[in-house]
Amino acid sequence: MRGIVALAKRFPAALIEQAAGTALRGNIRSCKSVRELVQRLHERSQAKADTPPNDESNQVKLTQEHELIRPGSEYSAFFEQHVSRLKYPALEVA
Repeated sequence: MRGIVALAKRFPAALIEQAAGTALRGNIRSCKSVRELVQRLHERSQAKADTPPNDESNQVKLTQEHELIRPGSEYSAFFEQHVSRLKYPALEVA
């Protein structure tokens, strides 16, 4: 038990929980095995974090035009209409 608790000093709790769940499902009782699972999970998460963000496979392409998406001009008009109603006393010139 102490060995698993000590893992919290070196690894994120989410990885320890994930490894513990895997160990329970696999009927693994050894602290050493759980530690190795955590280390492997940590290495995988580090490898994903080290992947460059401009990698095509990691980017989500957002749809810019669709019948349910309003054009930017409508948002601009809405913003200008509502901002003009606001009063900013600190910005008024006396």
